[in-house]
Amino acid sequence: LPLSDDQESRTFLSDLFGNAKISKTTYDVKESLYPLKGMGVPVRGAIDDLMLVDYLNDPGQTSATIGQLARNVLHEDLTDPKNLIGKGKSRITMAEVPVEQLASYAAEVIWAIDKARAPLFEKLDSVQMRPLYDKVELPLAYVLADMEVTGFPIDRDALVALGDDFSARL
Repeated sequence: LPLSDDQESRTFLSDLFGNAKISKTTYDVKESLYPLKGMGVPVRGAIDDLMLVDYLNDPGQTSATIGQLARNVLHEDLTDPKNLIGKGKSRITMAEVPVEQLASYAAEVIWAIDKARAPLFEKLDSVQMRPLYDKVELPLAYVLADMEVTGFPIDRDALVALGDDFSARL
């Protein structure tokens, strides 16, 4: 969902995400971190990620969306974002969706995250995957988000040479 990059929004988000005492849960923490980092919003305390929890509970699933999670866990259908933004030439960005529709969609997503959290974590505990989530998967999501935002240097010549070497071996 689009965020306003104004002082009022930055202050609100900094107060929320900068407070480690406030419990936070999202669906896809990596994607949630991008706009916050871009706005200079500090993130303190863990943000639980239901996408990661759902994946650890069912690693064989082929596609994961918040809509699928709501359908599978809560037996409810959320508004399909494609119904908000359209398709093809008439497609618009989420920032162009009328605020009333965007607010309604955001409320559905927040509701689904809130209601799915407990059953997903109960299942995670029952399959004994909580240590993997806490010690590997969630911290890795933060590292990957940092890497994707910051980037890292690449030795182009070394990559070309490596590619040539691989091609010669094939």
